[in-house]
Order: sequence, then C-alpha cells, then structure tokens
Amino acid sequence: VRRLPRLEHTCVTCFPKCVGDACLLGIDVHVPSAPPPLPDAMFPLDGVSLGGGDDDDDDDDDDDGVSAAAAGRMRGAPYPLAILTSGFLVDAEQYASYARRLCSWGYVVLQYNKRENVAGNALDDVVSAAMIRDLISWAQSDVLLGQLVDTAGEDAGSGVYLVGHSRGGKISTLEALEDPRVRAACLLDPVDNTV
Repeated sequence: VRRLPRLEHTCVTCFPKCVGDACLLGIDVHVPSAPPPLPDAMFPLDGVSLGGGDDDDDDDDDDDGVSAAAAGRMRGAPYPLAILTSGFLVDAEQYASYARRLCSWGYVVLQYNKRENVAGNALDDVVSAAMIRDLISWAQSDVLLGQLVDTAGEDAGSGVYLVGHSRGGKISTLEALEDPRVRAACLLDPVDNTV
C-alpha cells in the first residue's frame, strides 16, 4: 500500500451552497502497490505439472484463499474506488488503518476532510453528499487517479464503493441512492435521523 502526498480539491459543484474554504477538501489517497514478482512468475514452466494435486483451474479461490476477483484486482490497475467518509467532526486520519487494510485488498481508497466545525459552519447532508459525487468525478478526471481507478462499474469488482462511519454512513447512503456509479456501501454505525 502506498499513500500519495496529501491533495486538496475544491468542490466546484457545491457552489453556492458552500463558499470559500468550506468547499475545500483535504484528501488522502491510498493506492495498491504491486508485490514484487515471485520467481515462478519470472520463469514460468509452461505445460509442466509439479504434481501434488489436481490441475483443475475451475476453483474460485487462489491457493492462499484470496478470491479470484480480489486476485485479479491485485495484478494491476484499474482498481475499484472506495471513498471512506468519516463521522461528524472526526479527522480522516482516525480511519487510516481501515483505509490501508481495504487498499491491501486491491482498492484505491480516498479519504477526505471537510472544513467544518460546531461553531456554525457545519455543512448540511445534501451538500456533503454532493461533495462525494464531486470527488468521484474528480478521481475519474485526475491525471494520476484517472489511470488507477475504474469507476464505470461494468465488471464485477469495479465501480465505486462508499464506506462511511456515523454521519459519514448517512452521507454515503444519500449519495449511493443518487449515483449509479456506486456499486455498494459499507455503513459503520450510520446515523439514521433526519434532523
């Protein structure tokens, strides 16, 4: 897993519902790093069986228990995009271990911090969901991330996955309902009120 240098992005689609630095997002991105090639991969034995088991390639799991879809994602880009939204006023850094672990399974994981506090500049849920939508579009068009992510969602294991904790779970749900690029949502103790 590699962590890219911290990025900043201004949610231009959120204007005029947020203005100034309220539209500014601090972004951390974790990207899968290909493991070094194994000697067997560097020097394949085409057509040679080493014995000790059947050569039936119909199973869905690799020898180490990783599913075929996950193994395919680990071979290289493009990867599915996972956006991790933190709880209300919780810094994204608090979820870095979750981001690294998810990334290790072949996802580009994007975390972000909004500029809000309890002193009257908390963004509403609709604007917060619009920020996720804007982040997905930004990741598609970014020079580096656009090459790494597959947000189209046409193949199994591709698309956008939203992960959210507490208020982030509520915001992720709002975005998932409106955006066809979202394939699934993982909600950790989501807020379920409408106030």
